[in-house]
Amino acid sequence: MDLLRRCARRLAVASLLGVLGGCSAEAPSNYVLGSQPRSVSAAQLQQNIDALYAQHPAVSSFVSQSVSYTPQSLAIVVRKCTQPGTQSGAEAQSSRLMACAPLIYFFYTFGQQGSVSEAIELADEFYSFAVTDVKGPIDPRAALDKLLSSWGIPVGSGG
Repeated sequence: MDLLRRCARRLAVASLLGVLGGCSAEAPSNYVLGSQPRSVSAAQLQQNIDALYAQHPAVSSFVSQSVSYTPQSLAIVVRKCTQPGTQSGAEAQSSRLMACAPLIYFFYTFGQQGSVSEAIELADEFYSFAVTDVKGPIDPRAALDKLLSSWGIPVGSGG
């Protein structure tokens, strides 16, 4: 959750200025998120989260960049990512992208560190969801790519 708060302002500034800084992660692997974005529903994301937690219980105690997700905190962040709030325009879009980004980072990192392909696929599904479902005046893919790249997460640049 701290990662979410620390970088929320950076996404808004980055979308306006095209510059990000301060967030970092380990060096990326050869897997590229978003190389083939597709339509993913919130219900599909939840099913895949449930399956990942059932098949790989270590994800429940995984910590990355001082972030871990209890079932309660995970539910809150997933809801903020997948459900439009009461805000509108760029503020609402930034808020949703900033909820999705730490989930992408968390699941990608868990997948890389634990060699869990399902977690990497889930990160890719959250990426696809964010760039196809989150609407607003900001290009969601460009903003999310800048942020995730600054964290060391490899993202695609295709359409």
